[in-house]
Amino acid sequence: MPWVTEDASDILHRLDTCRVRGLNLDEVEKRLAIYGPNEFEEGKRETLFRRVLHHLAEIPTLVLLAAAGVAPVTWPFFRIPLRRRSS
Repeated sequence: MPWVTEDASDILHRLDTCRVRGLNLDEVEKRLAIYGPNEFEEGKRETLFRRVLHHLAEIPTLVLLAAAGVAPVTWPFFRIPLRRRSS
C-alpha cells in the first residue's frame, strides 16, 4: 500500500519514531549503519554531444528533420502563383 494513503500515526508506529521528538541518537546511528546516508549517488555525467545526439534520435525530431530536407526539393513543384491585385 502506498505511504500516501496510510494514516500518519500508523506510519510513525511502523517506523518506530515520534512525530514530536523524531529519532533518538542511538536509533539514528543504528539506521545510518543499516541504510547509509540519505544521499543520491552521483552518476557519470553525459557529455553535451551525447545529449544532443540523444535528442536528435527521437522520432518527432527525425520527422521534422525529414520534412525540412524534403521541403526545399519539392517546393518548386507545389509553388502557388501569387495573384496580382487589379487596381
